[in-house]
Amino acid sequence: AATAMTGFALTASSHGAYTTSSQINGKAYAADYVVPTPAKMTKAILDMEKAYTAAADLVSNEHPWNFKDGFIGGQTLAPGVWTFKKVVNINSDLTLEGPANSVFHFQGTEAYNLAVGVKVILKGGVKAENVFWQTASVVSLLADSHMEGNIMTYTGVNIGKRATVIGFIHAQTRVDIDGSTITYIRRPDQYNIEPIDLGTADDFTILSKTAINVADGAASAIIGDIGVSPITYAAMTGFDLTDSADRTYSTSSQVTGKAWASDYVDPTPATIHQAILDMGVAYTAAANTVNSDLDKIEYKGGALKNDTLTPGIYTWAANKVNISADITLEGPENSVFIFQLTQPLTQEAYTKVHLKGGVKAQNVFW
Repeated sequence: AATAMTGFALTASSHGAYTTSSQINGKAYAADYVVPTPAKMTKAILDMEKAYTAAADLVSNEHPWNFKDGFIGGQTLAPGVWTFKKVVNINSDLTLEGPANSVFHFQGTEAYNLAVGVKVILKGGVKAENVFWQTASVVSLLADSHMEGNIMTYTGVNIGKRATVIGFIHAQTRVDIDGSTITYIRRPDQYNIEPIDLGTADDFTILSKTAINVADGAASAIIGDIGVSPITYAAMTGFDLTDSADRTYSTSSQVTGKAWASDYVDPTPATIHQAILDMGVAYTAAANTVNSDLDKIEYKGGALKNDTLTPGIYTWAANKVNISADITLEGPENSVFIFQLTQPLTQEAYTKVHLKGGVKAQNVFW
């Protein structure tokens, strides 16, 4: 329950699904908060236990067991699995060195101790999110020490005054913090949202069941194919369409690609029909994707202006969405954004949607 989080000045959110605190640049969750938080926390705890077991069960002989009898301070270690059946003492700075995407797994059954003022240093391309400290016993980070990596313990974690951690702390009993700073770098795969599968609809820049019209054809430019079905080619208006020799498609000066319609010559009718079916399946998948993040439901009442949005699912059922000034979608590579609306979406003149970080347009769905 929330009473197990002590020493924080917790303030409940308006919906009661989480709390905030001046000591937390984020949110606090507990099993006795309102739905959907209990299910969220149950799933997180189960996943934490599963990850702990996976880390503990790794088998590798690439490095000697009980290296230096557990006194690994002052060493420079290479990537891989390091296994200890003795207490691990880091009494002087430890360096973890390797190329980009290096992974370090430390397996232990006894305590891990990081001495006063001692640092774990990452060198080369090593990142804290790829370093895992797993043990069945207690992890102690003493005053003014600095830890890099993710702590996974079957028991508890003690963090001393002014100690710093870059990584997560997952403890199956308790975590004690004394004037310490913990910074968690979110792993890209944690957003855990799959892009919508468009099927063959992905072959079209514009696809419609009723009409595609350009009001000022000379000023319009479309990169990619366009298509209509079950309506005929006559529903594509404002284009200077020229049929191909076999009349399976047409071209236009406004389209860098091809135009397709249900009344063109075979195999086009079947192709465009399948694309329309796939478009419907994709629409339903996007509409039915479950959003459990209350902060992203009816976000700002639909009034988007100078906002920077993080990956996830955003849902508006009661409000129209109006973009009155530039907004930014920011996240790591392969981030997915799904915007679910039942009301109109309006983007005002001269405004832009910017993508930042590793966000790609093909992973953004409105």
